[in-house]
Amino acid sequence: MWLFYTKSLSTSSTTAAAVAINTAANFLFTGFAGAFLFKETLTWKWFIGTMLMLVGVLCINRSITISSSSSPVLEKDLKLKAS
Repeated sequence: MWLFYTKSLSTSSTTAAAVAINTAANFLFTGFAGAFLFKETLTWKWFIGTMLMLVGVLCINRSITISSSSSPVLEKDLKLKAS
């Protein structure tokens, strides 16, 4: 679980996106591990819930990317880091 959290922190621009990515990754890993290791059945409700969660993570990441790309402060910081 810590592996997913540290990877999501390193790849996302905000902690909100990192938490969303971490939660989705943990949910997927736990579900598939239960299915493969313990022969649990994954119902269609589980797959629908998983898809809704992934769509939510994509929406969060997209809205953060759009709002941060239009921020003049962020553009100024990026210019300073580039030089």
